[in-house]
Amino acid sequence: MRKRSKRQHILLVFLLSVAVLALWVVAYFYVRHPVPWYPKQHHRLEVWANIGSAFTTFATLASSLGLVALIWTIWVQIDQLKTIEEGQRDTAKQAHFLMLEKRVGEVIGDSEINYLKKRCPHANYKLDHWFQNVLPEADLDLTQELFRRLGELPAINTVPVHDGFRRRKLFRAIKNLLDDCSPFQKNLFKDSLNAQIHDEAARMLILKSLAENDTETLAVFGRLGIQFSVLNEIPEIARRLTRAFPEE
Repeated sequence: MRKRSKRQHILLVFLLSVAVLALWVVAYFYVRHPVPWYPKQHHRLEVWANIGSAFTTFATLASSLGLVALIWTIWVQIDQLKTIEEGQRDTAKQAHFLMLEKRVGEVIGDSEINYLKKRCPHANYKLDHWFQNVLPEADLDLTQELFRRLGELPAINTVPVHDGFRRRKLFRAIKNLLDDCSPFQKNLFKDSLNAQIHDEAARMLILKSLAENDTETLAVFGRLGIQFSVLNEIPEIARRLTRAFPEE
């Protein structure tokens, strides 16, 4: 089908070229070799001038169309290159997200949750014993007060934060990745993370961030939709945190 279409185009160009050449030959012989009824010289020159003007107009139009076609071709190629580049960037973002998602799985692994339960039994049930009076007006003061209260826990009930640096860098990298994604890709990544981070893991991550007074990571949690309502032992504090760090 493509070969047939190409042959048709070549035939059309050939026929147009023959027609133009035939018109030029007829006009030339009309001017140089008058017909038997012998029109006047200025008539023949006027015809020749009109034909020349028509050829000039046709050539100008053809050149303009050629220029437009060239510009359009360049624009299409640039658009194709942009599409290819965007596709490559999306592929790289997806690969980067899969790597970060794997690291999140390591941070919220069963070993980390069991270690938290061992070091801080209060994380398993009634945290309101420590937080019941922590309801200041300012949300930022709330996180500071929670940080102070967690620091007052006896040694047997301390929240382990040995992986704090790794955890902060990990969620900061996720935030930066989401900032560079399209809305569609961003929602896919957020849904994938929320499907991976279960309630117990979310509670652990929030407690560790509170124990470090890490408001930056708390803001990332809120943005990702890691709801603070998982702290069901302290609903009022969960509500305050949700208001302080809302989801996008």
